[in-house]
Amino acid sequence: MASVGEVTAGQELPVEKVVRVACLGDSITYGSGLPDREHTTYPLVLGALLGKRYEVRNYGVSGATLLANGDRPYIKEQAFFDALRWQPDVVVIFLGTNDSKRANWEAYASEFAEDYSAMVERLRALPSSPRIVLCTPVPAWTHGDSIDGGRITAEVVPAVRGVASNLGLELIDLHTPLQADSASYPDGVHPNPHGVESIARRVFETVAGEFDPAFDCRGQVIGAYPDATETDFYGFRQLQWEREGVLCRVVLPRVAAAGRPWIWRARFWGHEPQLDRALLERGWHVAYCEVGGLFGAAPAIQRWDDFYGFASALGLSRQPILEAMSRGGLIAYNWASQNPSKVAGIYGDNPVCDARSWPGGAGKSSGAPSEWEQCLGVYGLNETTVQYAQVFPVEGLEPLASAGVPLFHVIGDADSIVPTSENSDVIEARYRALGGPIQVIRKPGMDHHPHSLPDPQPIVDFCLRATGLQFNPCLRAQPSVEWRGDAAGWGGGTWFGQVQQLNALGEANPDLRVVFLGDSITQSWTGSADRLAHPDGSRSFDRWYGKRKAASFGLSGDRTEHLLYRIAEGNFDAIDPELIVLSIGVNNINTGRDEGSLVAEGIKAVVDALLAKEPQAQILLQGCFPTKEKGSWARMQSEQLHADIRELDELERVTYLDLSESYLLESGELDLTTMRSDGVHITQAGYEAWARAIEPTVIKLLGEN
Repeated sequence: MASVGEVTAGQELPVEKVVRVACLGDSITYGSGLPDREHTTYPLVLGALLGKRYEVRNYGVSGATLLANGDRPYIKEQAFFDALRWQPDVVVIFLGTNDSKRANWEAYASEFAEDYSAMVERLRALPSSPRIVLCTPVPAWTHGDSIDGGRITAEVVPAVRGVASNLGLELIDLHTPLQADSASYPDGVHPNPHGVESIARRVFETVAGEFDPAFDCRGQVIGAYPDATETDFYGFRQLQWEREGVLCRVVLPRVAAAGRPWIWRARFWGHEPQLDRALLERGWHVAYCEVGGLFGAAPAIQRWDDFYGFASALGLSRQPILEAMSRGGLIAYNWASQNPSKVAGIYGDNPVCDARSWPGGAGKSSGAPSEWEQCLGVYGLNETTVQYAQVFPVEGLEPLASAGVPLFHVIGDADSIVPTSENSDVIEARYRALGGPIQVIRKPGMDHHPHSLPDPQPIVDFCLRATGLQFNPCLRAQPSVEWRGDAAGWGGGTWFGQVQQLNALGEANPDLRVVFLGDSITQSWTGSADRLAHPDGSRSFDRWYGKRKAASFGLSGDRTEHLLYRIAEGNFDAIDPELIVLSIGVNNINTGRDEGSLVAEGIKAVVDALLAKEPQAQILLQGCFPTKEKGSWARMQSEQLHADIRELDELERVTYLDLSESYLLESGELDLTTMRSDGVHITQAGYEAWARAIEPTVIKLLGEN
């Protein structure tokens, strides 16, 4: 007898339901002003990211308003009725930009919430019972009677947040993370293709994310503490109670993320809440247990032990992120040191890591005498014994490093209250020496305040990465949004046009033996007009590979995700090369700002895809060429990338070569005879160096010995 889930002989496999996603919006959704609207609207990019299990349709209307009495009400447009008729499973609403026009907002702002609620109710009434996700408007850099960026920020965005809160709907904040991206909005309102990509990726995270909609711990909290009160925390439900006289709080997301992740704030509840709000929008819980006046000593640790036990009983994850702001560093690190297996990561924000620095004032800080006396008291120390006590975070790092707990600090490098040289710098140096992972963001010239970052995305990324929830764009097959004018890259045209030409090149030359696959560095060896190596040609590529039936399949701007798409969509359908020379990753780092470890995962995915697609081929893997200045962020990511992909050399049919020696001086600086001054591309001498460096391996892999 077949067990549950097995398929017996003759039984048809179940057909997985296609999820219908309707994108409702204005000209930004529609794709106004895009050079290749046929391929690069945000719903199209979203559909590519989501994959074949989803069908995404664009119901954008240029100029549309959410306001029913606005100058072009969306609810009166045919696109809205078409969306209702389609019976979507997911609806993403991205409206509000045109409502910021003076004539619309000044006359009808008071009707915004009611109009939005009415639209949502019509969608909720559909037989498909769709999941409804609201998006805040993106920033705008225009002002006046038309679309007004200031009005969007100050009034429209809060109004959308209020609707999401009142209706209990998921919300995607597209406004905060894109405020620093004005370059992607050429006219101040509409995104270019790169701006579209940013929007699509953020929407993808929510639409494709795994959630636990049945989970709601409110009843358990009220059951345990009938006197608990429920209040508002920036549009989310906050429960507050006392546990043996200790103030406790937990803020509930509208829909819990799968695994029920949470962040545990150590001190200063509600101060600079941008990280907490961003995580709540992603389905995280935010919690707090008062330990004021205890400075991370044993009584504070006991309180946290008790609270952790209660949070676990509620069903929250057993590995929270600890949010250690200022003096909160003392309890966060001390508790984590005693419970390293219960911590996913620690985010320190100008954290106190040595109480002798603050409140003790033993170094550069003026300290805080009354708090220092209190601190000595709770630890049972005096001015003499505290100098030798091993009770503060700077001395308790070994258990965390042994467990591999990741640390992330955001610090003002001119902090006069909690000097970095006595706190975070000590943590960083000692943790690295212990082999522990730590990342530090330094805010040049900044004092202890303000805390956090205006855009908390780097901290959000750390929290997601530490809990295994980060979306790695390098892994997801995606078409490029690149478009070039007549003078750049491809000589004009679109990325899709270039992909079609490469597919046709393969169809016309099925006997290709060697294919170079990569980005602009690969493409530039031949240019885009004639990618084949010719036996009688004069180009460097011709001289080295003309007799080997070779071609360059490099595309300017490509990243690992674009190669994954190209491999799946025809580049290798008509050819069976003996050797594929793969060089990719530099655009992930310099354009995508992806960390080296994430790019390495993308390269591994490309290698796996090639091994599966071309079982006859050998793969000569090079990663990416050295990039940017020695010690720069980009160079460090490049080095991490290579450290992570070296192990691929152990795979059958994969040979890894690191070509750095040909492009770096002994000092580690770029060799400008082989590298261009942009720190990315290589010179003609660099191409000769490339060919010479790989030639012995090419001979071996092609069996030319």
